[in-house]
Amino acid sequence: MRTHIIQTLAELRQEKRIFIGDEMLKIDEDTWVSPTQGSMLHHFASQPNVKRCLEIGFAYGFSTMYILEALRDKSDASHVAIDPHEDTYWKSVGLKLVKHLGYNNFRWVKNYSIHELSRLIQHGSKFDLIYIDGNHRFDDILVDFYLSDQVLSVGGYLILDDMWMRSTRLVKQFIATNRAYKEIPQNSANAVVFEKIADDSRQWNHFEEFDALWRYLLFKTRRLLSKPRYWLTNILR
Repeated sequence: MRTHIIQTLAELRQEKRIFIGDEMLKIDEDTWVSPTQGSMLHHFASQPNVKRCLEIGFAYGFSTMYILEALRDKSDASHVAIDPHEDTYWKSVGLKLVKHLGYNNFRWVKNYSIHELSRLIQHGSKFDLIYIDGNHRFDDILVDFYLSDQVLSVGGYLILDDMWMRSTRLVKQFIATNRAYKEIPQNSANAVVFEKIADDSRQWNHFEEFDALWRYLLFKTRRLLSKPRYWLTNILR
């Protein structure tokens, strides 16, 4: 990454504010992307098969900078960020940072992800990397994944943020057990990276238990049912 990008990120992390011209922009540290996670995003966005990236959740643009920096020298590369609150709650900090750092292959969409992803599906759009960091309720993350899957190319990367939240971990378990995705090892404990192996071709009634506790109980029940002698000697006596 270029020196002035690293310096900007270090300033944001240390000062929790940044000056763009005469304007001081305050930063909420709870939205910070760690250097480890940022490096991971930069690594996957730098892969040869990645040219079109999509991000759900924009806020202060920390993750956006890592992705855009990885795409900087790629021809015809682009990045899209979806966030309905960028110019209100987030006070356009991310937009001002992107402009300040000179990126021109970026587009912000002021819309809710459910609506914009549906529009992208209808238009047949495809992306090589999708980073989901929007609303963190379980059903919202699951819907973001379901719709994102339909615009993610086979061989592309799906990244979920905030693995410290059970809602995110449950979506991870659903993907791992029910969909054609392979988890890729990486160094950020707060994120998970999947590679898409194939488009969805499941039967209409397909379902695999994905909650860890229920999977354990189901496993134990199946073992008990597979042992008739256990039932005869312990249950029916």
